[in-house]
Amino acid sequence: MQFLEINTLDDLRPHVEGKKEITVRTNDEGYTTVVYQFMDSGTFDSIPSLEARGIMFDDLDNIISRPLHKFHNLNATHSGVNSYTSEYILANKDKVRQIFEKLDGSMISTANYNGEVRLRSKKAFDTDVCKLAQPIYDADVRIQEFCKLCIQNGWTATFELTHPEARIVLDYSEPQLRLLHVRDNVTGKYLDLFHDLPACPTVSLGRLEDILSEEHLVSLKDTEGYVIQFEDGDMVKIKCPWYVSLHRTVTFVRERDIAELVLDERLDDVYAAFDQLKIDTDAVAKIETTIKNELLTISKMVETLHAITQGEDRKTVALRHRDWSLFPLLMRMRDGKDLNLTDFYRKNCLKQQWSLKPVGNVGEKEL
Repeated sequence: MQFLEINTLDDLRPHVEGKKEITVRTNDEGYTTVVYQFMDSGTFDSIPSLEARGIMFDDLDNIISRPLHKFHNLNATHSGVNSYTSEYILANKDKVRQIFEKLDGSMISTANYNGEVRLRSKKAFDTDVCKLAQPIYDADVRIQEFCKLCIQNGWTATFELTHPEARIVLDYSEPQLRLLHVRDNVTGKYLDLFHDLPACPTVSLGRLEDILSEEHLVSLKDTEGYVIQFEDGDMVKIKCPWYVSLHRTVTFVRERDIAELVLDERLDDVYAAFDQLKIDTDAVAKIETTIKNELLTISKMVETLHAITQGEDRKTVALRHRDWSLFPLLMRMRDGKDLNLTDFYRKNCLKQQWSLKPVGNVGEKEL
């Protein structure tokens, strides 16, 4: 895989234009983030589009942060350009670079914020997970110095935050930031750098066949699984049945739970889990498609009215359209803010649209 060379936003923009599920939003400080809000089979249909996972640009549109590219689960059938099977991996063993344990946490990356290090999640600087990560960063001089080195050289360091207050499935008793990868901002190349930081544990390459075997995966407990990285930097996730069976969207397979998973951008985990548990995915796919279309419709309606009223002053627009159900989104667009479509949908549409009725044939399965 040859990653796209990106110096400015204009290098990436043509590859994501027209994809309503990918937003290009500028915050009040002039920083622009390109990130997918939800995903379907066409979202990541090109190598450049894989960068729409939180890549960030400054107020001059120069790149300042390049987190991990989007990669998918083993045998994923809806994953666009980077879909891998066990057979392919074993046939190309010589192209495997490293195997990591898959940590069950949140991605935290660095950004060059006017020459200083600033921690960020996929979408923003001020999220809850950023607030949990900051004290760990502040208390560890090694992490601080390493991150400063990265931004001085035009690199992005990406960590996995595991924290008892940000639990997903696995219970991590102590807060920790562990280094996952370092990428060159411009080339996208993954770098191997010497460091003495807490890092994601690696696995011996000699166990590749074992890692891919059903017997081995079934035997795993208290872990999410593995990530295999190839020499070209691309990666694939392998999740063990123990983890996916505990994931909340498999434990509670109801319409609303699936809808929340779509909004949380974790639907790829559901498909992998359902495949392993032999659960019919037609109903899941229908929910995904419905929500995607609803979000696209909401976005289009807001954009249309925004274009019509752009020449009017703010007060006039507010008085005329304040009773419209999408009024808050209209004003956010007028103010140049991120629409936060998924947040709006969660607060205003989720409970009305989706019930607690079980999905598919999950009731027939012993979870």
